[in-house]
Amino acid sequence: MRSWTPFTATRLPDCDSLIGGGHARPRFHLMHVSVRVFATLKRYLPEERANHAFDLEVPDGATLDDVVRMIGLPAAEVKVTFVNGRAEALSHVLHEGDEIGIFPPLGGG
Repeated sequence: MRSWTPFTATRLPDCDSLIGGGHARPRFHLMHVSVRVFATLKRYLPEERANHAFDLEVPDGATLDDVVRMIGLPAAEVKVTFVNGRAEALSHVLHEGDEIGIFPPLGGG
């Protein structure tokens, strides 16, 4: 039995590793979402992504948690997530064109 490696922002799983060679390959439908990371979470992103929204291709059915893992953010540091201006749980399933905001714990005085 082959082990499965989770997808990353730069690579989707190889279909052969999921179903074995010689079988019909399933087609992955990819959708585009826009992601913006705020405050101290920016330090985990490359400079070109840290200061503005960026487009990301995700598999159909991806959740906010999948996006957090794909872009390499530590899940323990993500406290608030928004989709299209509404607070959503990490289990929220995304749709084509969604605009995502990801925040660390917020503080102030």
